[in-house]
Amino acid sequence: MKRIFPFILVVLAVRAAVAQGVAGEDILRRVEDTFRSVKDYTVTVDITVDLERLNVPPMQVTMYFKQPDKVHFSSTGFALLPKESIGFTTSRLLAKFNVERVEERKDSAGLRYDLTLKPKADKTGLRRLVLTVNPEHWIPERLAAPQFDGRTMEALFRHENVGEYWLPVAIDVSFTAPETEEQEPEIPGHARSSVPRNGRITIRFSDYHVNTGLDDSVFEESDRE
Repeated sequence: MKRIFPFILVVLAVRAAVAQGVAGEDILRRVEDTFRSVKDYTVTVDITVDLERLNVPPMQVTMYFKQPDKVHFSSTGFALLPKESIGFTTSRLLAKFNVERVEERKDSAGLRYDLTLKPKADKTGLRRLVLTVNPEHWIPERLAAPQFDGRTMEALFRHENVGEYWLPVAIDVSFTAPETEEQEPEIPGHARSSVPRNGRITIRFSDYHVNTGLDDSVFEESDRE
C-alpha cells in the first residue's frame, strides 16, 4: 500500500534548539503572539473528504473563532474533522501538552522548529504530537499525531496575509495506517484511536471577517458539546 506523505524534507542540518536557549514554550507563545491581534473572525470553510470506506459529499460551513480558544461550526457534520488541526490554538496545546523536545532544522525551505509534545493526561489515544513552526512569521506549518495503534494523522497548514493578519487559508489532512492489517496491541488505560485508516481531508478558508466583535452566545452550543 502506498504511504501517503505530502512532502519529503531534505534535511541539511539538525541540532537541538534547547542547546541554543530556545524553549518550546517560548516558541508556542511566539506563535500565540502572531494571532493575538485577531480577537475573533468568521470564515467560510469548504471541505472535501476522501476517506477509506466513507462516502462524504463536499461540505461548506461557517466557522466562528474567538480568543482565546472558542470555536463553533454552523454544521454538526463538521464533527467528522480532526479538532487538533481545524481548531488548532497554541493555548490548547499549552493546556494539554508538555514540550518534550525541540529541534532546530535548516533545509532548502529555511529554518524550522520541530516541537515534540507529550500529553499531560495518560488516558489518551495520542502517543505524542509533532508541531513544525516557521519562525519567519511564527506560524504553524505541520502537525503530526501518531496513534498508539500505529495510525497517523498529519495536517499541513498554509497561511497568507489577510489584510494585516496572518490567517490559515488551507489545511491538508492525511491519515495513514500500517501496511499490514495487524495493529499494535491495545494498551490498557488508553482510548482506542478514532482516526480513520487512510485518506485525506482538504480544507479551504475564504471570505474572512476579522474583529467584528462576536458575542459569546455564538459559542454556547459548542461549550455544551
